[in-house]
Amino acid sequence: MVWIVVPKPIEVPNVVLPAEQATDVLLFPREVVEGRGLYDDSVVTLAKELRAAGASAEYQHGPDARQWIGEKHIPVIVLDILAGIASNAGWEGLHAVVGRRKAEQVRVRVARVRQTPAGEESEWYEIEGPGAEVAEALQALQEQPGASSLDEGDGQGT
Repeated sequence: MVWIVVPKPIEVPNVVLPAEQATDVLLFPREVVEGRGLYDDSVVTLAKELRAAGASAEYQHGPDARQWIGEKHIPVIVLDILAGIASNAGWEGLHAVVGRRKAEQVRVRVARVRQTPAGEESEWYEIEGPGAEVAEALQALQEQPGASSLDEGDGQGT
């Protein structure tokens, strides 16, 4: 079977992007209940994997306000990510971590920041398919005109 994996624009998930992001990748929960972030158990080691790939990464909620959830009745998605990317290192780290999943099913929902005359705008995309193809789609999304590249030195993006 040949997969054609392309990023598709999606509605903004029920998350709030911080005005300033201190890490390359900020991992968001699936939902927040009574102040606790509920994170998919597929991302339990993701921050460590991203750090090992050279990107700084944190969960939006600290350990005391974070809970891991798993659902046995849904089709197996090996990795289900909801993240905001703030730098080229974040894109590269996510690309590397997802790409290692090669044929495993991966879903990434990612916020891409664009510079506009009115300021910064975030666009959300969802990419789903085998890890290798999702990694390539992430790379293509990063390279599209208007994507934020906050590592470029001037802080203004591209």
